[in-house]
Amino acid sequence: MKPIKYSITVPGSKSLMNRALLCAALASGKSMIKNVVYCDDTNYMIAALQKLGVQIKKYQNHVVVKGTKGKLHSSQRIYIGNAGTVKRFLTPYGQLVGNKRMSQRPIQDLERAVKELRTKNKVNITGKVSSQFISALLMYAPTLGRKVSIQVTGKLVSAPYVQMTIQVMRHFGVKVLIHNSKFLIHPQTYRSANYTVEGDASSATYWWALAAITSSHITVPNIPLDTLQPDAKFKQLLQRMGCVVHDNTVIGPWDHQLKAVKVNMSDYPDAVLSAAVVMACADGHSVISGIDHLRYKESDRLALLAKNLSKLKSPRAVIQTDGDHRFAMAFTLLGRTVDNKRCVKKSYPTFWKDWSKVQQQMQRQTIVLTGMRGVGKTTYGKKLAKQYKMKFIDTDDRLVFNGNWKRFRDAEHRVVKRVYKKINTMIATGGGTLMYPRNVKLLKQHYIVLMTTPLSTIKQRLSRQTHRPSLKKNSTVIGELTQVWNERKKKYYSVADTVYDRR
Repeated sequence: MKPIKYSITVPGSKSLMNRALLCAALASGKSMIKNVVYCDDTNYMIAALQKLGVQIKKYQNHVVVKGTKGKLHSSQRIYIGNAGTVKRFLTPYGQLVGNKRMSQRPIQDLERAVKELRTKNKVNITGKVSSQFISALLMYAPTLGRKVSIQVTGKLVSAPYVQMTIQVMRHFGVKVLIHNSKFLIHPQTYRSANYTVEGDASSATYWWALAAITSSHITVPNIPLDTLQPDAKFKQLLQRMGCVVHDNTVIGPWDHQLKAVKVNMSDYPDAVLSAAVVMACADGHSVISGIDHLRYKESDRLALLAKNLSKLKSPRAVIQTDGDHRFAMAFTLLGRTVDNKRCVKKSYPTFWKDWSKVQQQMQRQTIVLTGMRGVGKTTYGKKLAKQYKMKFIDTDDRLVFNGNWKRFRDAEHRVVKRVYKKINTMIATGGGTLMYPRNVKLLKQHYIVLMTTPLSTIKQRLSRQTHRPSLKKNSTVIGELTQVWNERKKKYYSVADTVYDRR
């Protein structure tokens, strides 16, 4: 797949939205939740809360929730599909029925703890199965009207998700005290509030992974840099593997293979499949630890991951999803066919629409090569253009130096104006083209790659070329090389989207 420069906005986080929906339902007064995502999990949560007596009005980009002052109840059975957060979060309030896979996912320890909390002020809960158990008890505790102590036993998996729960509760007026692995909730009531759902970091991992494996420059702008969503840590993992990361932009490597790594992903398990497809493209064997609890997700992700990774040996093998949305999205990044495309509606209903836009960008993408004279822009550009079935333009081929640099630069700008609108084109620019803001302004919309190589190598190449004019008076092309590089390198690095070091 061709490298691209692209910015993509992901849907809101279903994890945060479902927490906000429940807190708003337990509050008094009306709350507005903005930047909503209507996916399977949030739709099940809205429908279940409505059956529990909550008035919820849905609009295109927000919902209005009229709280019940902590009183949720229904005598009817409520179907929630395979929505884990809905099942766990609403266990204290009603009789919930899921699909076959949901019935296989563990819930007993949570049900026991809820039953105990109805008569006791203290409860123990295991941390090794699902952080959603702890989140469910935390959000339930304020409705009891007394001091509640929740003790987590064993290692808490996906611990950052509990911090997300506490943050949302705080937004709706409830504070949680933490002492090591114990959580204390004093008598409090939820208050109505307006809440904006952050972009979903789990959804962002697919596009960051795509950047890693295709040498692309991809930005996901709507993930707050200070988010508590654990999957935002995926960027740090990609950095370890050789990518460049700037805020919410990931740039895959041009000049080296991705590196194999060993990583514990117990805190961000929803990014494991994105990590796995990147690791499949890396040089060497990678190891992911701390993910035993993936057996209890929408599928047995450990077993299914092993099965699908083995299928990569056959180019025509269809990826088995078992209805698990994350398999469908992650393995699509490798250009693989999946057996169930509809399952992405669980978290990212617009994924296929966004994937289509990314593919269109791959077809249109123009790449601009810049760098010092003699670095090899023409040779490399022709090779890449052939590889990606792109047109090739060398701007210097359209110019003739007549001894006057000012007239040359003016002519160069006219050439840039003629070619900058080209699509699916590899453009090799002259060494000085992007030293001028008027040219940068036109070409910056494209993917700009700075090519570098040791000056000693360039000197050897230029010594065999007699057609290049010197840039400075009373100087030779080779003699001025170091000075020109020192004058230009800061500008080169500032305008380039990535660097290709041709050593």
